[in-house]
Amino acid sequence: MPRAAPVPSITPSNGGSGIWWIVAGAVVVFYWMRRRKARNQEQRLEASSGRVARPRDYDVSVRRERVRSKHPSLVVELVVDDDFSPTPRQRRTENTEWIPANSSKQLAGFEIGGMIYVGNPQCATAYWRNENCVIDPSAEVSRSQADYTGGRMPYWPCYAEIDPMCRRAYLEWLAGGRSDPGTYIGYVFLYFYGLERRLIVDAPGDEETQALFDEVERLREIYGANGSFNRYSKALLDCRPVLIKDPTIIEPSLERERSWELPLPVKLGVGNLIARGEPVSAGWMLSWWLAHPDTRLRTPAKRAPDEFRELFLSRFRKRYPNGLQCRPPKASLSHCYRAASGTFEKEFDDKLRDIPDISRLKQPLGIADNIAAECMDSLDAFSRYLGRNPNGRGSLEAAALLPEEIRTNMANPALDALKQWVEEAKNAGPLNVEDLVEHVTGDSSDRISRGMLSKASGILAAVGTGFSPDPAYALMNPKRGDRVVLFDVGQEDPPSEAEKKEFQAALLMLILGAIVAHADGRVDPAERQQLLGHIQSARNLSEAHKARLWANLDWLLDSPPELRTIKRHFAALGNDEKTAVGRLLIAIAGADGGIDPSEVAAIEKIFDGLGLPAESVYSELHSLAVVTPSDEPITVHPESRGRGGYAIPQPPAVRSEGETNRIVLDQSRIAAIMAETSKVSDTLASIFGEPEEQASETSEDVNEADEIFLGPDSKHDALIRELLTRSQWAADEFSQLAKRFDLMPGGALEAINEWSFEVHEELLIEGDEVLEINPAIAALIEPAERGAEL
Repeated sequence: MPRAAPVPSITPSNGGSGIWWIVAGAVVVFYWMRRRKARNQEQRLEASSGRVARPRDYDVSVRRERVRSKHPSLVVELVVDDDFSPTPRQRRTENTEWIPANSSKQLAGFEIGGMIYVGNPQCATAYWRNENCVIDPSAEVSRSQADYTGGRMPYWPCYAEIDPMCRRAYLEWLAGGRSDPGTYIGYVFLYFYGLERRLIVDAPGDEETQALFDEVERLREIYGANGSFNRYSKALLDCRPVLIKDPTIIEPSLERERSWELPLPVKLGVGNLIARGEPVSAGWMLSWWLAHPDTRLRTPAKRAPDEFRELFLSRFRKRYPNGLQCRPPKASLSHCYRAASGTFEKEFDDKLRDIPDISRLKQPLGIADNIAAECMDSLDAFSRYLGRNPNGRGSLEAAALLPEEIRTNMANPALDALKQWVEEAKNAGPLNVEDLVEHVTGDSSDRISRGMLSKASGILAAVGTGFSPDPAYALMNPKRGDRVVLFDVGQEDPPSEAEKKEFQAALLMLILGAIVAHADGRVDPAERQQLLGHIQSARNLSEAHKARLWANLDWLLDSPPELRTIKRHFAALGNDEKTAVGRLLIAIAGADGGIDPSEVAAIEKIFDGLGLPAESVYSELHSLAVVTPSDEPITVHPESRGRGGYAIPQPPAVRSEGETNRIVLDQSRIAAIMAETSKVSDTLASIFGEPEEQASETSEDVNEADEIFLGPDSKHDALIRELLTRSQWAADEFSQLAKRFDLMPGGALEAINEWSFEVHEELLIEGDEVLEINPAIAALIEPAERGAEL
């Protein structure tokens, strides 16, 4: 006698109320009737049909879940005896029919288009299970009510087993175009089960196969937001290169894919290249890296995916212009498709045995890892900007933060407009700094801060342009009303520490030379040529940095600098070094053949700023002056080395034609001094120490008023408070005011302006006869003053 069929063990999950005993009794009666029917069938067919295989554990779990989905409040267990052999279900005689895409079928009053199975759901399945995608014309369909929300649908839908109201909703969706985005996803899966069965099991021709894949892609566009459908439909689409033997349909995907294993198209695409002995291209390498389960994307790659892809491809091609050659692994590729319906599996090993399996290759991924890490580092500043400005991707500031190799390849209308404006501005000559800042950054504030200038410099660099003075290099910054010079920078690498020191030393010498050259009210071409020669003598500067110095010279000759803005840089020099600098300035001033009294006065001021006595100016002039034979004194007595005393300096030569006050200098001696320019540059470079560390980004939130100090000490603090009460002071008034606080007027003016420049990068007091208070700096100081009083 055959053993009894399995009896479900039913236990109420929330107490023993009467209603649950009724339900449990009904379930027991139902299974008892099914067991009796199965026993009778087995007795009739035992002799001819024999015993069939025991159900798989997977099939048992499916049935268990179906029972749970219909009775969620019950705990149901199916007990299967090891020796149990149920009898196959009595099959109906009609077959299942596939309705092609260009045909239709009348079902329950609906005209249903093709790409569906219709017929007997038992014809191609196991003894106890229906084919879930087959539409059974004999199944009951509700005439008026439909379950559009899927409330009566089980987790694993099967047309033969779902509620009649669910069947109506499903047929309505099929007849209505199969595109309503609000449709319950279970109905979409029922339809999808048929598509995957047709593709994998029936294996139609290439034309129909392509049409079926197109239909799957159409469904993904509508219902791809559902994670489960997205995953199963993607797995089916991955089989397209295997089912359609056309290598051209395999293209590298540059989208990030997260999976526990490499997608089949990546294995096929890269594996085919390696099998043919061809190198892996940049596109396939990026696709491989993005799809690999062990790779990790940092924030820059997530926030700027398009820019990351462009940069990776650019740098990979630069390093491997012909692609990356990979050694083929020994293992062959294998793949098994597991149907979303759970009714079949398909192995493709026979079609893939000639393709190597790249899943465990490490060396190529290590190379891609390094390139990807470099790209994410290069996009870090751009990513942070997008984090602060989510809608700023197309702005000039964002474009300036992109690496050079991809900036030119990515369209940016704002950047194109800036290029056109820059070309027009270059042809027009120097322009006001406020016009530059407003056009480039869009900031029209009254105060021109260092931050504005740095922002403008970064944006202009994106179009290969710089301006002088640039805050990253300059020793003094322009203020409102000053003019700046635009110039081409080309490809310019950041300067090394030695280059930056020499650049600043050369710039300091240019500033001093420009002060002297402007002293007589005009800049002689010979003086300009001497300053250009000083630039050329810079040994450690690249051509790009020399071009920046030339632009600074153009700016200095257009806008005369002031000595007080750079005096603080000379404090570290010794007397010998200061003397060498002063001698070089005299040589620059005398480059046109002589020195005018106005130039002598300017040199005196510089010597005073250097801390050298004014008399040394004339000693240097006499040592360089031309001495004619008629000017030589008559020898009264031969020189005697044993006698004491001092040598009488030679009187300077003068020109007779309208220039009786002009000192004529010996050009051979001038040339000798200019030949030692490099030594003076080294001397000046020594005064520039390590650059100050830039404030971190977190300091942006610090209140500016918290960093304001009212003067270098208490006396100057009191003087500044008094000065802020008016917008301007006469020079005499300032002198009297300084004396009230026991301060020397000249020293107080210098100390206050040096403090102001160090703290605010601008001078507080401007002018000579009438001293004007800088309103921008006063506006910053006054809030701190009020805070101090509180």
